[in-house]
Amino acid sequence: MARKRKYTRKKSRSAGTRRADVNKRRKGFLAVMLPWMRRFGIALAVVVIVIWLSSWLYLSGSMARGGEWARDRFVEMSADLGFRVKDILVEGRENASAEIILAIINMQEDDPLLAFNPQEVRAQLEKISWVEKAYVQRRWPDTLYIRLEERQPTALYKSEAGIKLLDEKGENIATDQIEPFKHLLRLSGEGAAQNLSTLLKDLETQPEIKARVSGAQRIGNRRWDLLLKDGKEIKLPEHGVLEGLQRLVKAHNDSAILDKDIIAIDLREDDRIAVRTRPGAVQDYQTMQRAGDNI
Repeated sequence: MARKRKYTRKKSRSAGTRRADVNKRRKGFLAVMLPWMRRFGIALAVVVIVIWLSSWLYLSGSMARGGEWARDRFVEMSADLGFRVKDILVEGRENASAEIILAIINMQEDDPLLAFNPQEVRAQLEKISWVEKAYVQRRWPDTLYIRLEERQPTALYKSEAGIKLLDEKGENIATDQIEPFKHLLRLSGEGAAQNLSTLLKDLETQPEIKARVSGAQRIGNRRWDLLLKDGKEIKLPEHGVLEGLQRLVKAHNDSAILDKDIIAIDLREDDRIAVRTRPGAVQDYQTMQRAGDNI
């Protein structure tokens, strides 16, 4: 005979008990989170106050004044420790005004070394017309060091506005002292300044010619006429200036053409050199011959 199995059913928890458990968990969560929320709220309030206060100080200028005060105190402290100006070294100055340079530096012996601003002084020095580049340093504990790279005076350019001093790039150097530079190359003609650097490069390749040149005139802003120290004139071609100068050097090596009694040499033709003699000269150089032949 089969036995009957007995089944027992666990009693379910009442709704009130479950609600009590939920409330306990909520209270436990709040007990943990509330302190953190309070701390976060306080921190957020502090951040907001700091941002507001900083903005107010900045807009009112108080922060800048406070920063300047702190900086001034720091400079004074460094001076008390012995960081004071004893020497001012300036290298590379030839033509720039010493008075203007010292006025820009604006430092005296025993001034605090930290009161000197190298970046500001460098910017002001490079505004001087003579100065191409300036290097400025504090050299601890007591020296200001300045090295200048000056623009090199290269030519005098005669224009409607008067005579201007030019550097090797053809740029104007502002100066009232023209007399010391009267030995320089003399330029004239439209476009002479803008094309100076190219002419100089071509002449550098032919030192025999360059040593004899005293001036250059730009013709129609297309080509050059060179004036030699002995009064001869050399008419350069519009294109192929270097090749023309090379032909002239060869002709001089062959027949000393630059030493002859002539007043003009024309290099505008690619295959020949034309010369013009002085009136009444015995030798006749009017014949055009092919380049490379003796003249």
